[in-house]
Amino acid sequence: MAQASGFSLILLVVLNIRSVLGAIGSGAIAAALILIVVSFVFGYVLAGPGGDTKPRLGPGNGAAQRVGGALVVGAQNFDATGVLVMILVGALMTLVILMVAAGEFGRRTQAEPE
Repeated sequence: MAQASGFSLILLVVLNIRSVLGAIGSGAIAAALILIVVSFVFGYVLAGPGGDTKPRLGPGNGAAQRVGGALVVGAQNFDATGVLVMILVGALMTLVILMVAAGEFGRRTQAEPE
């Protein structure tokens, strides 16, 4: 199921590539990036003193799991396709950032002696 949702996410971005490219200079992508990074940092910092919870709550605070709900709300409440495109661009940015963070957490976990 995860592969199907990832494929459909990429397909939607490819089909709306003109709108995606139009969003690049608008500042909306920078705002989405700030939102993603700030939510990740808050999840990481507020996870508590336990070292094993921080790598779970930091990425878990990202909005990757809420994309479906955001798409439903965006499609029903807004007529502009730019809203849906921005949700999709934000979702892809979230996935990329969380993959990089998960890789870094994985390297740190392997480097620590047990």
